Amino acid sequence: MRNILSFLLLVFGSVSLFGQSTWSGQWNGNIAGTPSNLTLNQQGDQLKGTLDVGGYLYTVSGTTNTTTASGNVMDNNTQGTIPFQATLNQENIDFLFDGAQVGGQTFNIQFAK
Repeated sequence: MRNILSFLLLVFGSVSLFGQSTWSGQWNGNIAGTPSNLTLNQQGDQLKGTLDVGGYLYTVSGTTNTTTASGNVMDNNTQGTIPFQATLNQENIDFLFDGAQVGGQTFNIQFAK
């Protein structure tokens, strides 16, 4: 009986883990016609990573509550930041960059695995 219970916990526990989405990984997008790569690492509710827009690098940092995230993207050369809001939809991340807060425009970018 104990072996059966252990087996069921292992099977159902594994199924629930595979059903969860994660922010961690490599994501691909296109920003103003330039191929862009987003690399994220999620540890708990913390997100850290890099955004490479045709060789121009940005640092991404923020927090998440499973399917939504918010934080800042920092230009590694100028140290300027732009806030973002993001939504995770299993194989896609929809980013809303709030450029209006820094004198620019607000725009959406979708990244896919």
